[in-house]
Amino acid sequence: MGKGGEGDIAGSGLQQAPLAALKKLRIYAGEEKIIWPDVPSLRAVFKTQDWPSDYKLTYAKPALSDDLKKPQASQDFQNAVISCVLLHAPVPASSLMNYWDSMAELETTLAKREFRHQDVLNAILGADESNYNSSLVQNKSIDAMLYFGDKNWPDDFLLSFGNAVQGGCGDEETYNFGFYALPRRLFTLVAVIEPRHKDLQIEKISYLADTAEQLRLLRQGAEPQSSPSGVITVKKGEMAVIPLRIELRYDLEDADLPIVSLFDSNTANALHKRIANAALPLIKFTGRDSVGAAENADGLAKNPVRTIFSKSVASFRPPETRKINRTYVFGPAYELKAITIKGNSVIVRSAPAAAVAFLGQTGIGSCPFLYVSDGVGDPSRVKRVLVGASRKELGRIEEIPLPPEARSFFISEQEPEVTFIETVALRDAQSGEERVVASNLAIRPGRSREFQIPEAFQGRAILKLRGYYTPLRFDEIAAREDGAKALPAQMESSD
Repeated sequence: MGKGGEGDIAGSGLQQAPLAALKKLRIYAGEEKIIWPDVPSLRAVFKTQDWPSDYKLTYAKPALSDDLKKPQASQDFQNAVISCVLLHAPVPASSLMNYWDSMAELETTLAKREFRHQDVLNAILGADESNYNSSLVQNKSIDAMLYFGDKNWPDDFLLSFGNAVQGGCGDEETYNFGFYALPRRLFTLVAVIEPRHKDLQIEKISYLADTAEQLRLLRQGAEPQSSPSGVITVKKGEMAVIPLRIELRYDLEDADLPIVSLFDSNTANALHKRIANAALPLIKFTGRDSVGAAENADGLAKNPVRTIFSKSVASFRPPETRKINRTYVFGPAYELKAITIKGNSVIVRSAPAAAVAFLGQTGIGSCPFLYVSDGVGDPSRVKRVLVGASRKELGRIEEIPLPPEARSFFISEQEPEVTFIETVALRDAQSGEERVVASNLAIRPGRSREFQIPEAFQGRAILKLRGYYTPLRFDEIAAREDGAKALPAQMESSD
């Protein structure tokens, strides 16, 4: 999975590849979010007291959720109500094919000052009047989505969202609304064969193949296939990598993505009830306008309050969701069934869904997860850890308070990368006492490490984690893991 342009090729060791091979190479340039130029829906938001009818509506906790506790007449309460709203709709292929025409229409409305840049370009995109045009020219996500969906376009393959953003302080205050599309992330599923003791002589690899090309849900392959004749030698310390399939996924476990809010019906219903009971005819979205503001007697810029748009209380419809398939397969898909070694056929178990990996050095990763357990029910996920520490030079120290009921915690690697933990320590929040429970660990994809919390630390433990992670590089992992060690408090479990 990569974001990209020519820089990805230059940094991936492909410069020496034959030109004919490079012409066939496609680098997925998917961005996390792209501007969605929906002028009719913007007019509904900014020029009417209703929400666009083409979008379903649900509710997510606003960034400043404490503002919902303030008086209903206050600006903070009303802004928080507006920013609860999450509009969502599927993007049909026809709309994506007309993307650049729609973008030209949006640019025209901005040039005519029907909308202001700072009002309709959602701040979460990182776009503003000075840079959004240049970023669009380099955005290859549109072509990529059309390429994947050329032969089949599932209704939920690509979704668009709209929401208001408020926050910041001083001249950096943001009060705007915008639509954006959320492309799926691309993963390559591979099988990895690694000798544990001595060189392997692989004589044949057998598969079941699904040879369809179009986007589809994963299904059982029906066509038996085998590798070409000949012996493949995999030496100790090396790995053989067998590509199996390409998947395009929505990560339904990433709490930062708007798509996750579509499944939180409890929160959505509670917020809708709170809004529906508001004793107001209109709910206004207002901001402090620092553009061209005058100065007061002290020479400081005054930021007058400006109503950006208003909605009637009746326009806040009950929350609606939609069916979303997390994963679609693209291109031929192979299920590894058996490997023949020295005349013996070794049956292979099905690959776990989490066994995903990069091919090539894209420099992109995700980071490990932290889970906690109370010793009774299933472990609960807390958050991603070591975010951004994607190589040793970016290693970081992170402190996370653990829930009082936690009796153990897990560090789980669910992405195509290896996590290297230099130290795992616990600190007593009251006494300040610190205890190292493990050091020099390597956690590979699909595996996790559990750490028990000593009784003396239970109820007030703060986890102190130092380490980093690296994208999966098959020629380095085995050598690195040989030096890993852990203290007795650690044990390993595997999916």
